[in-house]
Amino acid sequence: MRWHGEHSSPEDVMQHCSDSIAWRHFNDVNRDFAAEVRNVRLGLCTDGFQVFGISGKSYSS
Repeated sequence: MRWHGEHSSPEDVMQHCSDSIAWRHFNDVNRDFAAEVRNVRLGLCTDGFQVFGISGKSYSS
C-alpha cells in the first residue's frame, strides 16, 4: 500500500498510475488525503457496464 508513494522512476517514464499528471493533480487538490500514502485511490470504469444485465449485452472493456 505504500509502493506508489515510495518508488522512484525517471521523469519522462510512466511505470505506474502514480507517475501520471492526474495522480499528481489529485494529490495537490486533496493534500490531507495524500499525506497518508496508505490511503487507497479507487478508479471506476463504467463504459457501458450494466449492473443488472438489463440490456442483454455482455460487459466488455
